[in-house]
This record gives sequence, structure tokens and C-alpha cells, in this order.
Amino acid sequence: MKIKAVLLVLVFLSWASTGWAGWIIEEEDEDGRKGTVYIQENKLKSEDQDLIIIYDLDNETLSILEPRQKVFWSGKPESFLEEMRKAMTAQMEGMLKTLPPEEREAAKKQMQAPEKSAGAEEQVDVVIKRTGRTAVIAGHQTKMYQVWFEGELRQELWIAESVTAAKEFDLNRMAEILGALDGLGEDGFDDLAPPIIELMTKGYPLKTVDYLGDDEKAITTVTRVVQKKLDRAVFQPPAEFRKKKLAEVMGLGQ
Repeated sequence: MKIKAVLLVLVFLSWASTGWAGWIIEEEDEDGRKGTVYIQENKLKSEDQDLIIIYDLDNETLSILEPRQKVFWSGKPESFLEEMRKAMTAQMEGMLKTLPPEEREAAKKQMQAPEKSAGAEEQVDVVIKRTGRTAVIAGHQTKMYQVWFEGELRQELWIAESVTAAKEFDLNRMAEILGALDGLGEDGFDDLAPPIIELMTKGYPLKTVDYLGDDEKAITTVTRVVQKKLDRAVFQPPAEFRKKKLAEVMGLGQ
């Protein structure tokens, strides 16, 4: 699972303050790949068979867990970004050593090209369109909205107003975390554009269709929604997991 893909599901939460119970949201993609999202008291955990990510907004920490090796990394979002860049640079330098001299120099120049600053925000054209289509998904009534980016259809979001997970999570603080990680992004699509944030105040998306270009799309559908009080241990690395450097957890530079 790509980190960005995992991160993008978090912006589908709306404004929050204090909640009363947690949420367990089970989902499945078009290939049958299953995942689960847990939300409670400004904490969010997203997991599948390959990767687990935990956000603790109150402590402003991000944890990455690799379940097969039972290892994890935990730290501030800024530290995550810095370590990821170092690990990716080291991996690329290792690959460069295998190239002929001329190709190596060309690749180095490309790597040294200036990156977009995380603070350099640009205005983007994001338009939300209500389609009038509805559907019952995982037992909840949903309304379908389209997200258009610079004149192109980028997403379909089927919003369930009855799933009020927003009461457990603060989008403002989540936006700060995603802003800190902006340096990893390669796409100009702004998932925190004001029109999208406004849409997410309505509820939680039980079906998401991402249009990837070249007639490709990714579909994620929620299959089960449970509201219950969650144990704090849900949002902590299990005791048997060992803390490691981020590169090892992510399998970079191995």
C-alpha cells in the first residue's frame, strides 16, 4: 500500500471536537483487498495486511507498523518526512552506482532538481458537484458527489450523513499533519482544498472512486460500520513489535 494512498483517506473526516464512542470501519477495494479504519478521541488507525498507520493528533505523532516483521517507527510528522527523504536518497544513490557514468550524471542532475516547498501553496481549481444519485452502502443511505480538479473528474464520494465519525476526529489538526507531509506529494491535486473540506462536514464516504487517468480507477467500498468504545491499546503498537528506523520498517535501502 502506498503511504500517500493511505494518507488520503484521512481527509474524508470532517470538523470535530469531542466524541462519545469510537468507530470501526471495514472496507474493501475492487481487488478484494481488505482494510479497517479505527477512529476515536482524535486518534485514527488504518490497517491492512501489509501496513498499519496510527495518527495521534493530541500528541502530534505518527506511527508506521509493518505487521509481518512486527516492527514499527513512531515520531513527529516532520521527522517522518526527513527520514523518508534520507532513506529514498540513499536507495537512489545505490541504484546510481549500477549505471554507466553518463547515465549516472544525468540521473544525479534530475535528482538535484528543486522540489516544491511544503509551504508554497498554490491555488487549485476544485469543484464539488452533487449528482442526485443515492445508494444504501453497508446499511447506510449515501449521496454521491463528484470532485472535479482543474476541469477533470478526480473522485466520486458516496457520503453517509449517518456515520458521524467526525465527532471523534479534528480535521484542522489532521490538515496540519498532512501539510507537514506535503513534500512527499507528486500530484497537484489538493485534498484539503476548501470545497472538499466543506463537503466532508456532511459525513463519511462509504464508497470512493479515484480516477487515476488513462481510463484507470481505484474503488474502495465500506462493507461494515460499527460504533463502539475502543480500548486505548487499539491505537498503540503491540508489545511484541520492535521499534526500528523508518527505512527498515518501510523496506527502503534493504
